[in-house]
Amino acid sequence: TPTEAQGPSTNEVVVRVTDNGIPALGASTAFTVQVPATRPEIEVSLASDAPRIQFQFRGAPGKRYRLELTESLTPPNWVLVRVLTPTESGLFEANAELPPDRLEGYYRVIEDR
Repeated sequence: TPTEAQGPSTNEVVVRVTDNGIPALGASTAFTVQVPATRPEIEVSLASDAPRIQFQFRGAPGKRYRLELTESLTPPNWVLVRVLTPTESGLFEANAELPPDRLEGYYRVIEDR
């Protein structure tokens, strides 16, 4: 089983088999194993200078993510806050302004498909 440190990656695996008969026979085949990125770790902080929330997380290279908001989870009505693209280091950052009358809500970050 791949570890978190091994993802995301693409790895080629070669399997070779032989016997000890006369004449010796053998075969080989190759296949690719893709190790996906693990779920991103999300860091959330509240800004002290304004009603603002800041999200920072690392995601899979080459992917885009959606920051979405809903006021209730029963039932949820997810609204796009913004589409996130990575910095050169792979870090995603987003700021969401919170209106004074809506300082509570539920956020999620999902892969943009």
